[in-house]
Amino acid sequence: HELEKRVAERTAELGEALEKANSANAAVAYLADHDTMTGMYNRRRFQEELDRWEKYAQRYDRPGVLMFIDLDKFKGINDNYGHLAGDEYLLAVSDLLKKNFRSTDYLGRWGGDEFIVFLPETNAEGALVIASKLLKNLAETTLSIAGHSIHASVSIGIAAMPEHTKKIHELMDFADAAMYKAKGAGRGCYCIYEPLLPPA
Repeated sequence: HELEKRVAERTAELGEALEKANSANAAVAYLADHDTMTGMYNRRRFQEELDRWEKYAQRYDRPGVLMFIDLDKFKGINDNYGHLAGDEYLLAVSDLLKKNFRSTDYLGRWGGDEFIVFLPETNAEGALVIASKLLKNLAETTLSIAGHSIHASVSIGIAAMPEHTKKIHELMDFADAAMYKAKGAGRGCYCIYEPLLPPA
C-alpha cells in the first residue's frame, strides 16, 4: 500500500509538471504570434495568414479585402498626456476594432499606431459599407484616456482582390497608398484604392 501511495503521488506530481510545461509552451507559442499589448496577430503571423489566403484565393477565385487603419490624434495624445496615455488609447481602439469586425476576419497590429485587417469573402462594395459603419461607431464611442474624454478617429485605406490585384504584396501596397490618401483628406476618412488608368 505504501508503494502504491508513492506511485500515485509521483504520478500526480508528473501530471502537474506536464500540465505546467504545456501551459508554458502554449504561452510561448501565443507570444510568438500575437502583439503583446493588443492581443492581435503580430506582423509576422498576419503576413503568414495573408500568404495562405493568397494561395487559396488564386486557386478558388475567392474575394477578399485588406484594410490599413491608422490612428488619428495619436501623436497629440502622446505629446499632451504622455506615452502611457498613448498606450491606453492604442489598447482602447484595438478593443473597439475587435468588436466591429467578424470573428472570421484577421486583425493585426502592423506597428506603432497602425492596424491591419483582412476580410475574407468580401468585395470592395461590402468593404465600403464596413468602413463607413466602423467610422460611425468610433465617432459615437467616448473613450476615457488619462482622465480625458476622447472620440477615437482613424484613417482607413482599402484594397480588394481580385478587383485591384490577385497578388497579396500588391494588395498591401494599394491599401497602404489608399490609407495615406485618406489621411490627407482629413481625420475620420476612408479611401479605396483607385488604379491608375493607362494613357488613351
